[in-house]
Amino acid sequence: MSMFFGAPNPVFLSARIKVTDHDKFLEYALTFGPAVKKFGGKIVVKTADLDVRETAQGAEGLLTVIEFPSVARAKAFYASPEYKVTKDLRERSSKCDLVIAEGRAAASAGAGKGFVVARIKVKNRGKLARMQDHLEPLVEMSKKRGGRILCKSPDPHVMESEQGAEGALIVIEFADASKARLFYESDEYQLHKAEREACSAADLVIATGITPPK
Repeated sequence: MSMFFGAPNPVFLSARIKVTDHDKFLEYALTFGPAVKKFGGKIVVKTADLDVRETAQGAEGLLTVIEFPSVARAKAFYASPEYKVTKDLRERSSKCDLVIAEGRAAASAGAGKGFVVARIKVKNRGKLARMQDHLEPLVEMSKKRGGRILCKSPDPHVMESEQGAEGALIVIEFADASKARLFYESDEYQLHKAEREACSAADLVIATGITPPK
């Protein structure tokens, strides 16, 4: 577990969910919250209103990002009887890619934050070191635009992969979605993106968060 001045870094559960039965899925969406809270989780993003920017891996649907205090608590939530009841509903009504990854920083307080969320798959495992080189500049690039890297995990724990998305999980927080778009559309990031695309495939969206952790 990563530590910063003795305190454990947060962990993020990220799920991309393609709904196949809207009525059954609505029941799931309305009932999984208590299990999240029981295991110390805080929902950061839960929306189908996404600004989809990259689709090279083909994942579709709504996005949920939940912050937990540790990998153990996130996995305990996922395996719990409380969540299984609602998870069964989701499995009958959707296809899901779900990962758990150690983060760098907790989400900020305040509603309406903007988030860039990406899964990035290295096309050639021999180019993994090069992929790491491409992930590192995100820190400084995002800072210039007022962003904060919440998660930059090259190898998240894969819990479900029904849509087939693979690879690193990136979560970057901005003051709002417009700031996230300015970052993504900046000349500096577009040059970085062109280099990244030479060795990877990405699904990337921009989303507005719900009221985040207090």
